[in-house]
Amino acid sequence: MVDEKQIKQWLKDKTINRAQAKKMLADSNHKGSEEKSNKLISVVTIIGAVLIFIGFAWLIAKNWHYIPNAVKVLILVGATLAAFVLGVMLRQNDHEGVGRSLITLGALLFILSLFLISQIYHLATSIQHYAWLLFFAWVIILVTAYLLDSPENLVVSLLTFFPWVILQYFSSASHAEEGIIFGFVLIFLSAGALLFRLSALHNSLGHTFTNIYRFWTVFYFLAIFYLLSFQSFLPVISEYSFEGGAFSAFLVVFIIICFLGFIAGALFATSKSSISLKEILGFVGVLAVLFILILSTKAGAGSMGDCNAKNCDYDFKTTQECNSAPAGLQCQPGICEDVNCWNIRNESGCNSQQICQWNQNKCSNLQCYAFKTESECSSEASCQWSQNRCSNRYRCNDFKTDSTCQNNGCNWNSDYCMSTNRDQHLIT
Repeated sequence: MVDEKQIKQWLKDKTINRAQAKKMLADSNHKGSEEKSNKLISVVTIIGAVLIFIGFAWLIAKNWHYIPNAVKVLILVGATLAAFVLGVMLRQNDHEGVGRSLITLGALLFILSLFLISQIYHLATSIQHYAWLLFFAWVIILVTAYLLDSPENLVVSLLTFFPWVILQYFSSASHAEEGIIFGFVLIFLSAGALLFRLSALHNSLGHTFTNIYRFWTVFYFLAIFYLLSFQSFLPVISEYSFEGGAFSAFLVVFIIICFLGFIAGALFATSKSSISLKEILGFVGVLAVLFILILSTKAGAGSMGDCNAKNCDYDFKTTQECNSAPAGLQCQPGICEDVNCWNIRNESGCNSQQICQWNQNKCSNLQCYAFKTESECSSEASCQWSQNRCSNRYRCNDFKTDSTCQNNGCNWNSDYCMSTNRDQHLIT
């Protein structure tokens, strides 16, 4: 768009006359105000799309248990497809802001649909299952971002990518504690390197997604510096071993893929522009310095740290360790836990548990507060009527022995170390 300064210069050079300059200034101002108005409409419609998404999710959640499974799936899939189709149609009819907002709404509904359909059919039962859902979500939304030229969907995809990589790493690390922080630092470092190359690649192609990738590159590197800013994290970072469980197969493959992508993007970008070579060399220098600083934490291993009280619940993982714990801690192996009624799939198995009830073809934990009369309350052995209300007669963690725990319909977990005196700890 021609600006006022350029028009005045043309008038000064006598390229145009005063009447033409006046007309061009009027047209320029009108077009500028129109663009500002369109930007405001886009912002308002995006906010509206998010609010519609929240309202839709709340409405579905409120009536979820009363809707048949097949209808639930149809509602979720239909709403997602409708948002995408309407968004594309509106953009084709020059309603850019509203169309982009609906496409973003479609991406958010797609994520919601994945998790709700998984919940309907009880598919997600572990961290790995949730990681697969997030992986499927960010990949599909990334595809829609490029196919529909939607920068908003790219942002949603990158936002989903972050929790996916964290969950996937947790799932693959086999509950390892040693080196887990160091693993996070490597993930942020690798992801930052890949995103930097993607930003340079898009820049060399003149793509509109360049600034989005630049922002997320900065985000991942700021996340590294944020982790390194905690003094208490430095000794934790140094406690890594390349043979430890924190260096999972996922972490190794993720690092390799990120740096292969970095190299491929670097080769392509340098073939397009000589400036990219300088950027790459500067970035490699920053990476080298960061990696040396991270590895240097190993030099101070064992010389820094905190002295904490030992605790039965966290420091002793097996029955043997629990029995050999210092006497002052008063540790006892085993803990009494609630039965997870939601995992029981048949009515007979549900009714065999004292604290479970079968309702609407589902097994759920018995909620004594749902009984409003004394007769209803008294009909359940695990409930008691007191002060004109029904409440649970006991909590499973009140039982301290295997026999009393199981006799009252609870589960005894022998792989847990429990303190019989919660107020006493031993300083070591």
